Amino acid sequence: MVASRFRLPKLTPVRQCLSRPSYLKRPNIRTMPLTPFDTADAEAIEFFRENGWAVINLLDEEQTLELQRWVNEVMDWRDEDGNWLHYREMTDSGPRLCRTENFVPYHEGLRGLLTKGRVLDTASALLGEPAVLYKEKINYKAAGGAGFAPHQDAPAYRFVQQHISCMIAIDDADAENGCLEAV
Repeated sequence: MVASRFRLPKLTPVRQCLSRPSYLKRPNIRTMPLTPFDTADAEAIEFFRENGWAVINLLDEEQTLELQRWVNEVMDWRDEDGNWLHYREMTDSGPRLCRTENFVPYHEGLRGLLTKGRVLDTASALLGEPAVLYKEKINYKAAGGAGFAPHQDAPAYRFVQQHISCMIAIDDADAENGCLEAV
């Protein structure tokens, strides 16, 4: 058995991660309570349509461990061996892998996860029409690395009328180490 570089995510109350950062706290903005959905049922779809986002638990523990293994495999791919795209950021100790894109054509397990089955079915249910994978990427968040400023993905896709951004976290994420925040 190969040891994983990632640990199985520790479940943290999503409400804690989806609270507003202090710089956005204003008296007229409220923090939305959240209970993750287990499937894209009618309640989850209604929540998504009203709020523009939803947290839906798609993978069980075994599937998450398999996904961690697959991400480790992609992380170890050499740049010169294929057409995937590894991106690096400069750190004090030199270049460090921060993102990989265009890996689906080269990894059977990740291709299956992202182009058929529960992930695609969930995106289709939320969109109300058949979904297709438009772009995929793995963000590697190393300890001590920089985060991202608040942003929306929609402006990046000017010629796409509807899209869904799907994040599948495979590592612990909480308010202390930089979880996703919905503002």
